[in-house]
Amino acid sequence: MKIFETLLENYWILKSDDEELYYKIKDNLGKLNEIVKQKLGWKIIQNDKLIKLEKLPSIPSEFMGIETFTDKLDYILFMLVLLFLEEKIAGEQFVLSQLIDFIQTNFFDIDHGDISIDFTLYSNRKSMVRVLQYVSNMSFIKAFDGDEQRFAQDRDAEVLYNVTGISKYFVRNFSTNISSCKNYSDILQSEELGLEQDVGARRRQRVYKRLFTEAVIYNTPSNEQDYLYVKNYRNIIAQDIEKYLDSQFAVHKNGAYILLDMSKNFKDTHPSNKIISDIVLLVCNKLREEFKNTNIERRKDDIIEITSTKLSTYIIDTKELCKNGFTKEYKEMTDENFVNTVILYMKKYGMIRYNSDTLEYELLPMFARITGKYPKEFFEFVEE
Repeated sequence: MKIFETLLENYWILKSDDEELYYKIKDNLGKLNEIVKQKLGWKIIQNDKLIKLEKLPSIPSEFMGIETFTDKLDYILFMLVLLFLEEKIAGEQFVLSQLIDFIQTNFFDIDHGDISIDFTLYSNRKSMVRVLQYVSNMSFIKAFDGDEQRFAQDRDAEVLYNVTGISKYFVRNFSTNISSCKNYSDILQSEELGLEQDVGARRRQRVYKRLFTEAVIYNTPSNEQDYLYVKNYRNIIAQDIEKYLDSQFAVHKNGAYILLDMSKNFKDTHPSNKIISDIVLLVCNKLREEFKNTNIERRKDDIIEITSTKLSTYIIDTKELCKNGFTKEYKEMTDENFVNTVILYMKKYGMIRYNSDTLEYELLPMFARITGKYPKEFFEFVEE
């Protein structure tokens, strides 16, 4: 078992869920000091309940949010749930109506901009259900009697929960007082004060964090120092990736990224076993083939600019050509939702970004690095 891979893939390892795994990892934590503390500048939290690798990114990105949350209200409700649980002890019970009352009482104590809450609205109750399902999946609470799904249809639905006490370890301990911070940039600046002061060490940790949390580091003016470090120390980085991930490190003119071994099946990587991953591989192949057969203009950094309309056309064409290999969800999805889903996924993995100045999309080099297509037999079978 690869200890580092296990900690990297999972938010934490709970002793109550898998005691054998918990002790295997605990007994081998000393072997991870070099990669975790020296190279990444991360910490491992270990106590009698869990083991957690604090995976802090150098640069926050939109894809690093909670995947099942779809609205800002989800995050506000989630933080209120954490505040509610902070006052509870492990083993204590509460009913859903108590939590709802707490949220309604404390909601306006938070600076939430123009967001309001009204649990008579179905959309607000659905948001609450998403949060309840997430905290249940994270083992913050355990449903003892009832089903939170009913709350979406009936605001008077009750559920009896047991508190596990695990939620107290979700929010990390900051090295400085962040009470005066107004946004995430302020928090990042305050955290800089508690980091290693040696410039070389900070750059090393920044680069390693980016490689292990982002899909790719591009060679752009804003990344100049980080990319220089990558080029100068590529052999050492490659050795670490081979040692701890059993995978390869690829460095090209315009980008550097980790190439996971095909045997790896991490939860949140690309490509994966998810249908959306296959769809994006097909879209990327469609784009690559189209650009190979046309005189499309590429910038010096290999970025291709494309209008929203043209990009949407390529994505929809891929859907029409290959949809017989999709699941029912994606077959029946409207063209608009399908395009938005594909673009969101491509943004997440560093294949595309929107330029608000030109009002066009920019296809980044990563989109052409990993592509896929159905075998010829697939189309012959469909035609029959």
